[in-house]
Order: sequence, then C-alpha cells, then structure tokens
Amino acid sequence: MSEIEGALYTRLSGYADLTALVAKRIYPEGEVPQEVEKPYVVYRRITTPREHAMGSDLGLAHPRIQVTTWGA
Repeated sequence: MSEIEGALYTRLSGYADLTALVAKRIYPEGEVPQEVEKPYVVYRRITTPREHAMGSDLGLAHPRIQVTTWGA
C-alpha cells in the first residue's frame, strides 16, 4: 500500500459517521474478502498524473482516487 492509500484508509476509518455504517469494512481494491458483509467501502487509485517542467519530473503528483460504496 502506498503512502496516499495508507493516508486515505486512515482518514476513512477515522471518520465516525462512516464507521457507524460500515465498521472497519474499508478495503483497497483487490483485497475485499469473499462473502464480506455489506455495507462496505472500496477505494482505488485511478491515475497519477505527474508534473513535468523543462523535460524533468518535479516529483509532484496528483493522484485521482475512486471510492465505491456497496450497500445491502
């Protein structure tokens, strides 16, 4: 799990209104257990465009994250 995905999980799992609905059922895509109880949340990185200037990578990225919720 990358730094951004780890931070996203920390943020989502620390949000009381969300955890009141899904408890700790917050997963990165590809790690959802079979037969998981609904509702739950899945997140994944869609793209990570990077900033370039004068032919070099500036080390800045703008990740786009998708969050999907599954209900009963």
